[in-house]
Amino acid sequence: MREGHIEDYEGLKANVLRFLHRPDLTDVVGDFIALGELRMNRELKIRGTLTQKHYLVSAGRHNISLPSDYLAYVRAWRGRPFLPDNEIDHGLPVWEDLEHVRWDDLKGTWADPYADTSGSHTQVHLDPAKQIEFVDPERFLLEASRGSPRYCTINGQHLILDRSLASTSDITLQYVRKLQLSSDQPKNYVLREYPDVYLYASLLETPLWTHKKGWLAVWQDRYDRAILGINRVESQSSAHQIRRSDELIQLLK
Repeated sequence: MREGHIEDYEGLKANVLRFLHRPDLTDVVGDFIALGELRMNRELKIRGTLTQKHYLVSAGRHNISLPSDYLAYVRAWRGRPFLPDNEIDHGLPVWEDLEHVRWDDLKGTWADPYADTSGSHTQVHLDPAKQIEFVDPERFLLEASRGSPRYCTINGQHLILDRSLASTSDITLQYVRKLQLSSDQPKNYVLREYPDVYLYASLLETPLWTHKKGWLAVWQDRYDRAILGINRVESQSSAHQIRRSDELIQLLK
């Protein structure tokens, strides 16, 4: 890695130390980054942190544990609205992959494009996706009877469905995930596309250790400008991506 170039978690740590001229802070630089991520989690509105998780939920259950990287709710469905094993790093499929999987990999027919006609295993169909409407917790009511959920809410660390499932079902949660760089997860969308905001967010946390406040205003200004610019660009891209994902859902029905 050339000096000043940020490609991954180790590169980010090296650049924070280089800006501080404090190689002796190697043991705590990870804390600066983690604190900066907390700040970015609150202030970034970005499509690159959007993902989905599929659950196979047993009959009789009405609550689902949220993923460990869960930050904010987006949408939920009964079924699997996106093709399996076909995600880019922000969790949404692309048209080119859809065409490839639909006609080549699944080897279906025109009447039933998602049927498996290979003869190697039983015929499989994708469940049609039905969106579950989110309700604020104070207005949420649990139904006594079992059936297909129509409403959901978030309570603590769980997604709560408005009724227990009548049969084992696929539930898909789309959510905003936390920024959590580590040695085990050295890269993510934000670091790849916007390494400057990661750098300045981390540097903003350093005066508590270095007791040098002279650069604080500079880093805050650069961070604020980066956040403003990123949110503007991402809001435009996100609106386009949501329209495309809605079209995909309709296509898969």
